[in-house]
Amino acid sequence: MDTGTISVAIANKILNWLLRKREMQALRDPATGRYLLSCGVPYRVVLIFCVTLFLGFLALGIVFRDQPVSWAVYSAVFGLPTLGTLYCIHEVLVVRISFSEDGIQREGGLSPSVTLPWSSITRVDYSNAWSWFCFRGMDGQKIRVSIYMNGLATLAEFASRRVASGPAGGAPPLLLEKALNSERTRRAA
Repeated sequence: MDTGTISVAIANKILNWLLRKREMQALRDPATGRYLLSCGVPYRVVLIFCVTLFLGFLALGIVFRDQPVSWAVYSAVFGLPTLGTLYCIHEVLVVRISFSEDGIQREGGLSPSVTLPWSSITRVDYSNAWSWFCFRGMDGQKIRVSIYMNGLATLAEFASRRVASGPAGGAPPLLLEKALNSERTRRAA
């Protein structure tokens, strides 16, 4: 087995472990009555570890590489994963996703808040590459929900009942499957 195959196998083991660590039911905010989606502690720890690792390699590359070409290659190899991991940390620590009878809402972060009433959702897509669902509204706004978030079973139940009457004609069966079946989620993707 080569190192690329080993790396992919290790990454899949970690991602499957993170899926098994999710809480299936969403917590309800007593102040607003909305259900909250969040990533658990294991996911946050893995993200912080990854960004620390990538930043460490990036710093080592900058310090010990004296030729501009090797510095540029090193930055590309470790800079892009660092940026990707920083984006994930932003989504996990800063962005808040909640839902209620009225619809699904995204607040915080670098982009403006978005509220999609269930009746305005035109499509629910799934991205295998990013492991998230994208709820799209009539006005073009969208809310992405990672499969690694806690509370997906509650969201799937809400979406399956409420999106059915809207333009989307129902939530895709894949939402419920990925919300409930953590063992096959990464393998099917």
